Amino acid sequence: MRVDAHIHFWRLARGDNSALDPAMAPLWRDCEPGLLRPELDACSIDRIVVVQAAETLAENLYTLGLAAR
Repeated sequence: MRVDAHIHFWRLARGDNSALDPAMAPLWRDCEPGLLRPELDACSIDRIVVVQAAETLAENLYTLGLAAR
């Protein structure tokens, strides 16, 4: 089994990820599990560990919601 032990997901519209700004063009977009799936498959990654991207309640609820799916 191959595990990627450090993955972040985020939604820009939530506005709580202060580490991102428009000058970071490659990253200035939503990053959601469906977008990562083809990359994980190409690298034969079986599992991931999601690490919070912002220190907010909204981020925690978002991450827990992803895990529930």
